[in-house]
Amino acid sequence: MLQTFALMPRRKYEADGGPGVARIAQRLRSAVGEEAVDRFVEAVVTNYLLGAPDGHAKNYSLLLAGPGVRFAPLYDVSTGLIPDTAGRLRYRSVAQSIGGEKRFGEVEAKHWVAFADVCSPTSCCRTSGR
Repeated sequence: MLQTFALMPRRKYEADGGPGVARIAQRLRSAVGEEAVDRFVEAVVTNYLLGAPDGHAKNYSLLLAGPGVRFAPLYDVSTGLIPDTAGRLRYRSVAQSIGGEKRFGEVEAKHWVAFADVCSPTSCCRTSGR
């Protein structure tokens, strides 16, 4: 996805000026369609649940096949929740913020609601007050 924003690889992380979930979802929606946004949302959630710290914009892609474009399956995914010999986790956060929170174990319902809100143009959460 980084290439679709004409950004250099050093800006693959949201923290380094790369695109966050809202910008990626918007780009997917306009270039590919809502199904691609759904796959992207599933990918971000999967990365969080697996404790995968490297789900940055360069690790999400589009597949081009003739005139067709689709969201590529996940790749370069591995957990970061394996402790070192002292029992400490080396990785403590995901690359893409989920509703403003990146730390493993700290994403709460309000973060998921905010995440859903920025990923969906018609989110039920937008006006529900949750």
